[in-house]
Formats: sequence, C-alpha cells, structure tokens
Amino acid sequence: AARATRLGAVFTQDFFVAPGAADAFGRTYRALSGIGQDRLSLIGYDIARFLLRQLDSDEATLAEAVRQASRFDGVGHRFEFGGGQINEALFILGFRDGQAVLLE
Repeated sequence: AARATRLGAVFTQDFFVAPGAADAFGRTYRALSGIGQDRLSLIGYDIARFLLRQLDSDEATLAEAVRQASRFDGVGHRFEFGGGQINEALFILGFRDGQAVLLE
C-alpha cells in the first residue's frame, strides 16, 4: 500500500463502502435479522432502493426504466446501465497514505 501510494496507483472496483456510510443500515439490519451486515445484504438493500426509484419513472416498463436511469449511488454499489443491459458504474479508487480512498 505504501508503494501504491508512492506510484499514485488507481484502480476500479464494483463495491465500496465509505467509512461510516453503512452504520445506520448495519444497526437496522442487525436488529431485524440478528446477524451483521455483509456484502450480500448491502447489494440487496442498494438494488431494492434503486428499483423502487425506477417504479416512478415515465418509462413503459421497469426494464426500460432501469436501462435509462441516471447513475444511482447506494451504500456500497453504483448502478448505471447507459441504455444497455450491463451495469457500467464503478468506483475509482486510489491510494493515499497507504489507504485506498474513493477518487470518483
């Protein structure tokens, strides 16, 4: 990580939870399920929120609304289909002081 910081390394990832971003979700999830959050619970939460927003769309079908939706930033995932079938949204991260940080 120190070498990556020196080299200014940048990378992409499809999953990123900023420090503190999932705290409220984690407390509620534990209260309801009795277990701690994991990546699967976060993607379920993020995708449900994304899809619920698309239900109010003017598009004819939910599938078309999803394809045409603007980028959605969830707790740990991003969704943007750009008119197609593939999620094109990624997190761009870099290293600063030996830690991976969100750049975009």
